[in-house]
This record gives sequence, C-alpha cells and structure tokens, in this order.
Amino acid sequence: MTDTTFRFAPPRFAPPRFAPARFASVRFASVRFASVRFASVRFASVRFASVRFASARFAPPRFAPVPPCVGPLRVGRFASARFALARRALARWALGTVLDARVIGPLRATTIEDSRDHQSRRIMTSAAEHPALAAIRGRLVVSCQAYPGEPMRDPDTMCRVARAVAAGGAAGIRAQGLEDLRRIRAALDLPLIGLWKDGDGDVFITPTLDHALAVAATGADIVAVDGTCRPRPDGRTLAETVKAVHERTGRLVMADVSTYEEGIAAAEAGADVVGTTLSGYTAYSRPGPGPDLELVAGLARDLPVPVIAEGRVHTAEQAAAAVEAGAYAVVVGTAITHPTTITRWFADRVTRPGA
Repeated sequence: MTDTTFRFAPPRFAPPRFAPARFASVRFASVRFASVRFASVRFASVRFASVRFASARFAPPRFAPVPPCVGPLRVGRFASARFALARRALARWALGTVLDARVIGPLRATTIEDSRDHQSRRIMTSAAEHPALAAIRGRLVVSCQAYPGEPMRDPDTMCRVARAVAAGGAAGIRAQGLEDLRRIRAALDLPLIGLWKDGDGDVFITPTLDHALAVAATGADIVAVDGTCRPRPDGRTLAETVKAVHERTGRLVMADVSTYEEGIAAAEAGADVVGTTLSGYTAYSRPGPGPDLELVAGLARDLPVPVIAEGRVHTAEQAAAAVEAGAYAVVVGTAITHPTTITRWFADRVTRPGA
C-alpha cells in the first residue's frame, strides 16, 4: 500500500475589482473616512478607503470646487478643520439624497449647541494666552465708526462715542482710522480692534501691509484686515500679511471674511481671530436681514481660533443668538453708534403711508 501525503495550500483571495472609469475623477489618496458621523446619523456603510458603496443606488458625493486661496490645509494643524470642506460637501450630499425630514430637523437643531461646545473647548488656550481676547470672551464689542461726510465723522466725536459705550458696559472697541484709534487708545484701556478703511476697490478694510503696520502703531491690540479671497492691492497674500504683522509688531490679526471657505483659509493663513464681518457684503456671499448665524456656527464648530460675530446685529436678541451659535464675542456697530441709520429705522416705521 502506498502512503499518500496531502498538502493543503492556504486559499488565495483575489482583491476586489472596481470599475476605474466610474470613479476616475474622484481621488481619496490622502483622505480616509473610517466612519462619518453627522449628529445621530452614522454612515457606517460608506467606505472611502476603497471607494466602495454598500448600495449601488448611492452615487459618490460631489465635492464643490475649493477657492484657490484655500490651498492644502497643513496636516495636523487643525483637529477638525482639515477635513471641514470635505465633510461639509458630504453633508450636503447626504441631506439631499439619503436623509428624510425626520432626520434633517434634529440635525439642524443640534448645530448651534454643538458649535458652542466645540468652540468653548478649542479656544480656551487662546483666551488664556492673550489678555485682549480673554477680556472680550462672551461679551460685547462696540464698533465706533462713521461714514465719510457725516456730521459724526470726526476723531474727537468717535472717541467720545467710545467712552460712552464703555460706560454702558462694552468690553471692547472696534474703530477705524489712525487718528480715531490714537485718541481712543489714549482715552480707554479696553481691548481695541483697529482697522483702516482706504481705497475705492473691493478690498478696502486695511487693504495692504503698510495699512496694517500703521494700525498696529496706534496701539490697537488687534489689527483687523480684509480676510476674503479677493486680491489685495499690494499683491501680498493674506498669509504674508499676517506673518509680517506678527513678526514686526507682535499684534494679533483679525480676518474679516464673508464665507465658510474664507474662514477656513484665514485661520490656515495664521489669523488669530476670524470675524463674519463681510458676510453678505461680497458679490458671492449670501446677504440677509440679520447676522449670518449659520456661518458663525459653522466656523465656531470647525476652527480652533475665536470666531467673532459681526454684521447686521440689530437687536439684543440677535446678539444673544450669535453667542448661542458659538461666537466668541459679538461686535455691534450701526444699531448702537450710527444715529442716522437708527433714526431712519424709526422714521420708516412711524411715517404713515401717503404722509
């Protein structure tokens, strides 16, 4: 009898095959989503590591084009912001194709609460490091400005207005113009956000590095600059401007932005504070009658730097809502310091039709 020895080779598993043509334009070379969560909804079946979808009914999400100024976010700088743009695009896709009204409602309802909690945790270190930020946290900053040609467009008048709002409880002042800033700095010890409006172009809030350095020289604690993606008159990038202000003056920089993508890019460029000041005031941002609380909530959730709500805050209730949305502080200007506009609001409501 012949003994026969049987050898068993381990089974071979061929890697799954995917049709490359279907996903030719989708690249996930460095972005991995092991599991993607949105509030209480978990997309456990969506795997991006191998571009596999559990059901053939779901098409891969379409990612909106990113403005050139955003650039590649440095890995490790932001715990959550580095995937913010991709996560936001995926959320839009999911809400439009997967979730029904029973899920969308609770998802939106949790946005403000989640943003406030995230913002509070992430900015704790920043607030402790700089006294000017710690002094305005959760409080009101009043913008003391007047338009050119108006009776109040006078440095001494603006200084008096600043002293008046300080007596009323303002935690900080935002003002524009070199002489205005010098006088306010000499009169008050409150944190001062300074800017210089100059020029007839789209970018006129501290438009160049020279403007920023001049503002810093007045004694302003924070230099506010245009933080949008629009070209700056001196040809410098926002990152170059921020770096120069930091190195030459040691002042903090506040970037005034109009969109979520600009806020992400401004923080990546090194801005110490991001403000929603220009939301609705650029050709491509969404205008509205009140403050852009959605933008405030989104940036507060995804940025590790303070987010200041500014723009169209006309009532105390709106200011409180901005803080609830996650704002580090709230800037109010027109509703407090611009009597011409305030008078017009009342006059329009009081005047009878046909009078």
